Amino acid sequence: MHEQIILGMDVGYSNLGFVSGPAGRPSGCCMPAGAGPANLLPHSMGGSNGQGFAVTTASEAQWVAGVEPHRFQQWSRDLYAAYPTSETYRTF
Repeated sequence: MHEQIILGMDVGYSNLGFVSGPAGRPSGCCMPAGAGPANLLPHSMGGSNGQGFAVTTASEAQWVAGVEPHRFQQWSRDLYAAYPTSETYRTF
């Protein structure tokens, strides 16, 4: 008999929630839903942006995900109904 595995994800405007594991014992996490170009995050004197995780997009751009959106400098998220049909959406 196989153990049932639970997997769930909630991608929201502000947060990303994820849970997985055996039924009755799942574990999860919640992180900010922000993602953007890595070069637009401020860095500490040691060179680290101190949060999120590195992502290489389909177009080979270096982004950081799991970051509060307001941390990106001179960057704002596109918020319009036709965004899924935009060049930005297809590129990244």
